Amino acid sequence: MVGLRRHIGNGLSTRVWYDPWIAKTESRMVLSPLAGADDGLLVAELLNVEGSAWDMSKVRQFFHPFEHQRILNTRVGGNGEEDEWMWDLEKDGVYTVKSAYKALMGDYGIDEG
Repeated sequence: MVGLRRHIGNGLSTRVWYDPWIAKTESRMVLSPLAGADDGLLVAELLNVEGSAWDMSKVRQFFHPFEHQRILNTRVGGNGEEDEWMWDLEKDGVYTVKSAYKALMGDYGIDEG
């Protein structure tokens, strides 16, 4: 669904390859193939020890170069914050009928590449 994605807090309830979580992309899904990685990998496993930022060595290990910046542009909540669903087409993350209509009409700029 266009606009719906997981907001990353601690990353413990968001699956890397099965949940939409990458900000400002059309599908919000990872496009890189599994390439030998665990298909049950959680986003938490891509974060630094504190859980407050992306671990670049892991991002480079699991994803194609075109996806590195997309992941780095996805904000991490950290500090024990839990993952939650959000509407990515509004600044406050709250779904509105107006934003859904605009999405259906193609009025939102979404990075498709």
